[in-house]
Amino acid sequence: MFPLTLEGETLGKKHRHYNTLVKTAATAATYNLENIRYDDEDINNLFKVDVACARRNVQYILEVLKGGDILYVSRALRHSVWLLCDDRYAHIINPRYLHQELFPQMTTKTKTKLLLQIRLHLKNSDRAEDFFKYYCEDDVVVAQKFLPLCSIPFIENAVQQYIHKLRVSLLVRLCKKSISILRKYIESSDDNYFDRINILTNTRFLCYKNPKEYFDVLDSLNMYHIPKFGIKLTKSIMKSCPERIVDRYERYYINIHDSTFAKYLKREQIIDFLRMLSQGSSYMWSWSSFDHLSLFFRYLPHGKRFEYVKKIFIDNEAVLNNNDVEEDSTDKILLRFSSFPSCDIYHWYRLAPFEIAFPELTEKINIESKPDVRYTILSVLLHCAARNPEHIHTLLKYYYDQHVNETFKYKIQFINKLISRVHVHRLNEKTWNVLDDIFRYMEVYIESENKVQFCIQAIIVYNLIRDRSVPSVVEEKFIFNTLKDYRKKLNEYEQNKLFSYLFSYISKKIETQTITRHSQLVTLIQLLENVFELLEDWKKNLRDYPLIIKIIKKVIKIKMQNLWDTPLTNLYKEHKTFRKYLFEESFFLYPSDAVCLNALKHDPSLLSRHTNEVDVMCCNDSMSLKYTLRKLRIYWPRSIAQEWINKYVKRFRQLTGHKASLEGLCIILPREQINYYLKEFIPVETRIMWNEDFDEVSYKLSKNTAAQLYKIRPPVEIDVVLQFARDDYLQYALPSLQAILYNMSHDQSIDYASKLLKVPVSLQKITIRSIMEKMNFDLCKPYIVTLWAATNNTTVKGILFKQLFKFLCMKRNYMHITEILGIMNSFIDKMSLTETGILRYALKHVSEVPLKNRPFVFQKCYLQLRLFKQEKLESFREVLDIIDLIDATFIEDVLLNSFRKYLGKKCHVDKELEIFTDIFALYLLTCKFEETQTQRFERVFIPVFEVYLTLWSVKINKERIFRKSFEKLLHKLIGGLRTVVEKKFIMPIYLFNAINNVISKRLCLGENYSLLTILNMVMSFVEVLNNYLNDNSIDILEVGTKVELNNQWHKLCIMITPLLGKSLINLFDEFVPSINQLVHSLLTEILWNVFDSLDFPKQSRYLVLKSMLVNPKVIACYYVVINVLRRYHCSDSNLKAEIKEIIEKNSSSGVKALFWFNETDFDCVQFDE
Repeated sequence: MFPLTLEGETLGKKHRHYNTLVKTAATAATYNLENIRYDDEDINNLFKVDVACARRNVQYILEVLKGGDILYVSRALRHSVWLLCDDRYAHIINPRYLHQELFPQMTTKTKTKLLLQIRLHLKNSDRAEDFFKYYCEDDVVVAQKFLPLCSIPFIENAVQQYIHKLRVSLLVRLCKKSISILRKYIESSDDNYFDRINILTNTRFLCYKNPKEYFDVLDSLNMYHIPKFGIKLTKSIMKSCPERIVDRYERYYINIHDSTFAKYLKREQIIDFLRMLSQGSSYMWSWSSFDHLSLFFRYLPHGKRFEYVKKIFIDNEAVLNNNDVEEDSTDKILLRFSSFPSCDIYHWYRLAPFEIAFPELTEKINIESKPDVRYTILSVLLHCAARNPEHIHTLLKYYYDQHVNETFKYKIQFINKLISRVHVHRLNEKTWNVLDDIFRYMEVYIESENKVQFCIQAIIVYNLIRDRSVPSVVEEKFIFNTLKDYRKKLNEYEQNKLFSYLFSYISKKIETQTITRHSQLVTLIQLLENVFELLEDWKKNLRDYPLIIKIIKKVIKIKMQNLWDTPLTNLYKEHKTFRKYLFEESFFLYPSDAVCLNALKHDPSLLSRHTNEVDVMCCNDSMSLKYTLRKLRIYWPRSIAQEWINKYVKRFRQLTGHKASLEGLCIILPREQINYYLKEFIPVETRIMWNEDFDEVSYKLSKNTAAQLYKIRPPVEIDVVLQFARDDYLQYALPSLQAILYNMSHDQSIDYASKLLKVPVSLQKITIRSIMEKMNFDLCKPYIVTLWAATNNTTVKGILFKQLFKFLCMKRNYMHITEILGIMNSFIDKMSLTETGILRYALKHVSEVPLKNRPFVFQKCYLQLRLFKQEKLESFREVLDIIDLIDATFIEDVLLNSFRKYLGKKCHVDKELEIFTDIFALYLLTCKFEETQTQRFERVFIPVFEVYLTLWSVKINKERIFRKSFEKLLHKLIGGLRTVVEKKFIMPIYLFNAINNVISKRLCLGENYSLLTILNMVMSFVEVLNNYLNDNSIDILEVGTKVELNNQWHKLCIMITPLLGKSLINLFDEFVPSINQLVHSLLTEILWNVFDSLDFPKQSRYLVLKSMLVNPKVIACYYVVINVLRRYHCSDSNLKAEIKEIIEKNSSSGVKALFWFNETDFDCVQFDE
């Protein structure tokens, strides 16, 4: 095929001609498609690709995708959307065919692009679900990208199943499809504040379409999960379903936009709403401020607004002392607000008419001694005056007569606020004269150091729109400003006057500038930037002001003549609308890739007219011209591109510009042509010798070539990169090497894997991981085994082991797993002390290993580490959930050895034995038979308890730390009861009885009362739970989401509350009197700590407390319940009221005294500990 020649000078014209040729060839039967030739010009190959796409030649397109040239791949994918979304090609675009037939021959970038295009264009939900199912087996991260294309029921199921692996951004996208997905997420997710608030904040848009359903979701959550509502959302809610906020204001008031809520609240509801709120207590302190309450009062009818404010916040004592006003009247109820300190009284006059506020507040001002308070009251008056001309005149006249001698600080604050709130340029002559007199007292019309720019600007605008001249002193003091804030306040005629003045003002300054020094040029550039800002703010066109363009040309000329390094970037870059008028000057103003590309779009001859500037850019190592170079390679391969190639080649023998030159050649030349230069620059000596014979030019050429290899298209062979990546040059070739390795196809990786044994160790460290990640286990196995045997390098062995470990985590095939475990076992047996880091990696990630093989891997690695005395008990954290599957002898040995090691040295228990208590508790509890539990108690608990006894009275930092440690161990045993239920182990009735018996015999009851009480309470719980489970057939869920397991446990706790309450009555009746009834405070704390350890739901605890009150003779129960009500918050007010009613009916004088003594504490705002 002859080289394709495109007509037209600019990029756009060439595009149009190209599209015409493609359209003609696609329908011409005489045109035969030839294969892609990678040494041919890009435009010829792109033409073939586009014709193939137009003809829907599937086989040709697939061959292009296998080719690896990212330009042709991108073009093929962009123009063959039909291949991806048309169901007729589903036999090709499906995950199995792609992975088995196409992907092995595709580069990584091509695969990524193809999958992206599939996700962008695939519409068939069934096909999208196939992709998700295929990928989720091995990689949920990739699979979840297909979820937005799936059907809603399928998404709901996936969200529930993979909730902890889905990204927040993806969940937000999914919720856009249906609010039911948000509901499913909330039902399935953990009660995690950061996750939930993040999701709910990013899905607030659902409230616009489904406000009621969205609020149903919010109502099911805790208050602190509710996201913030902005102005628009609050407005939408108040229009669609205001009752959802109004009826539950105490729940939402922190999150809504207050002023918007008040604005859209019905006027007739405001007083009733305030009446309701005034009766609250829990949030009144934060709510009852002037800023908050005034939002509501301002929307009352004008006649009633200040009347209410005056009664409540100004004349409140008169109303309170008026016996004729009923206690439940609106006035007296609203007076509750005044009991909370909110602000000074004069702030409330903001809601008063000016006629009332002015005389009353001026009276307060006259007796006020503090100037800052006087200023604040004057600001209130200014607010009341609004923009009423008469009120403004009255206020200014008062200010001039009474306060014109205030210090400048407060005068300028008041006047600036006046100018910002009032259109001073519209003031009548009489009012302006008063203001002008104030200006004179502020020294606006004389030279001074006072900053009065707001005043200056107001004077200029006022005089200009009335065709008056601006005083010279004002003009001199004016600091240039575009005054764009005034533009919308003026009519068209006035706008033109003001703009003309500003343009004339800045033009005079520009024309009077003389440039003899660099600093003067900088000043002129700043003035030009001011002009540009003025034109842009006032929507003017630079074309209408040729003088400015002339001055810019003058600036460029002066800069070039004097060789001054002054950037002119802002004149071009910051004002996009003016760029087309500075096209010819663009190379001087902003020499960059964007300017070169812009020249190709509009006039490529600009490049030849500015040859010197182009040459400077081409040899600038800190500037990349990649976008321009790519266009030149495609559309001007035999003209401009060739000229640039010659420029780059000429730089080779110079000392600078090598990086830019080699980057340019790698981008602009095809692979076959660039190979000629690559052969020249391969380093002959791989060791850099910094001596007198050092060839700096050759060194820089080799170094920069190595760093730029990855920019060659199509990618160079890996062997070429390896010739540069040797010894001292490896550091420079590393980015190219990693990029090429990453992009290699599966088939190329297999070809290169056989060379891994021959490359140096330094290269093995880099290449092994990249190569083997693209291969399956069967292909990798011989290389892993051979390389392990052939190397002594710890890093290489670590990479090989991690790859083998990764295969183990991914495999589901029994034969493969057995084979991997065999290889891994032999590797571990031969490891030395220097390779223990590999074992620690395995232990850290052991939770990823298939469940059946996890115990073997853990034990093997832990025992090997113990040979080198490098083991750490912390490793057990990853296997606590499968402690019952690990060999019992191994665990007992570890527990006893570690316990002696740490406790024998009397170390600090909190740091050393936290993980020990977890293992200890779970090992004792996870038993299927009572016989096993008995053996573990005797072999593990008894020896550990004996050691504790020897240290029972030892103090560290004045604290009996080992006694406290044993208590923590007991609480760990209590917390493990939930695991016993979920995994259906035997109830530890024998275990806790045995522990109780041993402690009772060996420890003094008086000193260890709390310990024995804990045990008795837990035994009550275990017996009740065991009896309930035996008497009722309940299906216990062993595997499920955290939310499902939590719900199951909480429901079970609720079921046993009556039985547990009765059991605790018997316990307190029998156990407490033997000590003293005054221990009720200690019992309360113990009971609550046991509840916490059991993860007993908060509300269910109060049901237990209620059940404990059925026997009025057991006074200890009443004491405990009263203390709980006093200390801990109960959100169920009805249940709390029932409990209080039962307590009040008890005839015991002690109970009555304690109840009424603490009664005031019951209604306080309490929080859980």
